[in-house]
Amino acid sequence: MRAGGDLFEAMVEVVGQLGDGHVTIEAGKKVFPVEDAGWGGKRRALREAVPGAKLGANRRGMGARLEGKVGYLGILAEGGWAEGLTEESAVDRHVEAARQGMDEILGEMAGVKGIVMDLRVNSGGLDAVAMEVVSRFCPEPRVAMRKRAGREEEYPIEVKPGVGKRYMGPVIVLVGKDTVSAGETLAQAMKALPGVRVLGEATRGELSDMIPKRLPNGWSFTLSMERVSNGEGVLIEKRGVDVEESVGEGWKQGIEKAARRLAQ
Repeated sequence: MRAGGDLFEAMVEVVGQLGDGHVTIEAGKKVFPVEDAGWGGKRRALREAVPGAKLGANRRGMGARLEGKVGYLGILAEGGWAEGLTEESAVDRHVEAARQGMDEILGEMAGVKGIVMDLRVNSGGLDAVAMEVVSRFCPEPRVAMRKRAGREEEYPIEVKPGVGKRYMGPVIVLVGKDTVSAGETLAQAMKALPGVRVLGEATRGELSDMIPKRLPNGWSFTLSMERVSNGEGVLIEKRGVDVEESVGEGWKQGIEKAARRLAQ
């Protein structure tokens, strides 16, 4: 291969076969995979499907009160819940912003019979933020999933009750192929809790943390580094978080179906 461009294309051809969004290449201005330009449109479509939806948490979430005294909580990302937060910001700052955001969101949902948590358009972020969200629905410590990196021993990931406002009523979580990374961590951890059902279609299956590496020519790349299983030890990396049943196509149809279940 005579040129760097040739090398980049060859690498893309190889790693692209993995179908793993956590395997990335950055070669100056060239990156793989290219960021999905459709996220914005999907988020707008989801918002339009929710009557009275109100954006909050620095546009990372939206809430509404639906018919039948049902609350709606759409979470679009696990990070950046306050203005000025970036990927370079300390994790603790992201978690604190999520803590404040959840206090506000759950405060507005006082008295609801159930909550629809919509993760169908969730681009991921930080697992620590995902666990902060889950902690508000957790009555007691639970093993949410298990991880193993390389030859290390498998270890459990536990979710614990959080501080601040909490909700212990029934929750239906909606997921799909655009539930990615930390969004999948959130879905799997919620699934481990009592009174929670997960509907829709299986998530993308990109739960592993990413390990960054650098090549001698200055390019960088990341690899998935973990085997991730659910609390019972069933592999969910690559396969995704599974669901009890489908809610059909269409953003609004899924919300309405979940809300009807909770309003009964």
